[in-house]
Amino acid sequence: MLKPVKTEASFDIPFPPEAVWDVFSKTDWLNRAAGLPPVSYRMSPLPEGGSRVMADSKFFGLQFTWEEKPFEWVEHEFYQIERFFERGPLERIFGGMQFLGDHSSTRLRIFTEFHSRNLLGTIVSKLILAPQATSGMGEIVRHVTSFLEGTQEVCLPNLERAPLNEAAFTAGLEKLNADFSGKALGSLLEQFLRESPDVELARIRPVAVARKWKQDSWEVLHLFLRATRAGLLDLSWEVLCPNCRSSRQPLTRSLADLSKTVHCEACQIKFDAQFDKSVELKFTVNSNIKSCNQATFCLAGPNARSHVITQLIIPPGATRDISLPKSLDGLRIRSPQVRDLLPGEDFDPARAIVCAADAFTFEANEPSYGELRLRNPNAHPVIVALERVAWSDEILTAARVTNLQ
Repeated sequence: MLKPVKTEASFDIPFPPEAVWDVFSKTDWLNRAAGLPPVSYRMSPLPEGGSRVMADSKFFGLQFTWEEKPFEWVEHEFYQIERFFERGPLERIFGGMQFLGDHSSTRLRIFTEFHSRNLLGTIVSKLILAPQATSGMGEIVRHVTSFLEGTQEVCLPNLERAPLNEAAFTAGLEKLNADFSGKALGSLLEQFLRESPDVELARIRPVAVARKWKQDSWEVLHLFLRATRAGLLDLSWEVLCPNCRSSRQPLTRSLADLSKTVHCEACQIKFDAQFDKSVELKFTVNSNIKSCNQATFCLAGPNARSHVITQLIIPPGATRDISLPKSLDGLRIRSPQVRDLLPGEDFDPARAIVCAADAFTFEANEPSYGELRLRNPNAHPVIVALERVAWSDEILTAARVTNLQ
């Protein structure tokens, strides 16, 4: 049996793990910054619930196809992922990041294991893949440090910026300035559209931008609506899945065109569009101003599911422990392989949680301070998420928007 090829690198960042996590958990952005290629994903339902995710991409001119397992993570502590390749010299890759530190600094540890199918895979892993796994990370860490210090506007380097159509941009700004009295906000928008990477301009949340600018969110929304009329931005409505809280549906320009019932291919559930929660208004830069790359570089990293505090895979017949935060208010446990949810008020460290197909049940357990034990009695893996019930207040719902005069 061939030994895995392992690589590891550590970096010290003079900021707490919470701040460092907020940047490095943006795995889609991070893969772009590291120069990795885009990935195409295909999903199919599993009989026990959830999805099997297959991915395709090209590395060094070679086509690779693999099964991508769900990310595992504990917020502010670590994340990791495993990929199983269908054919070729590699059998699987396992890797991730650890965030070790205190209130003032973080030791960022990056690790990867390459498991080869044959001798060629070992050679490729040693000579190409292992060096590539940490190549450029020093530059990225330096940039992130500067961003956290406030001397960089964008959190990661090397993010693509397509050129602006200056004639259309200037015309749009003139229309905006004639229609909107807030010149200072207009200048912020101009700078935002000029300097932001394409990935940031493809799905813009007005409330998040208002916080970044330290401005009133409703004033920023007014600005964005005026900018839409001026041809600088386009608005769209998206229906978010109540579980993963993301959307892979086509963009909809009108509320009237939204489907009342939506299917999430990632979670394999059908749900109704809820005006007060799941129908979200977003903006993107107008295609006449610039064309943003809409490719996906990572599907479902921790930042894409920021409401999830912990996500773990429990193998068949295995037991795992989840560290609990100090307060359980507003938390729940959910699994795509278990039909019912378990609210936080039912957690009890003195009882182990059994992940049965119909519901979470309980059995006697040695009390463990600060941890919750989960057992998987099934013949298949179970994915368990400890998550916040409340939706992010950065989501600008249709209900909130339609209440605006």
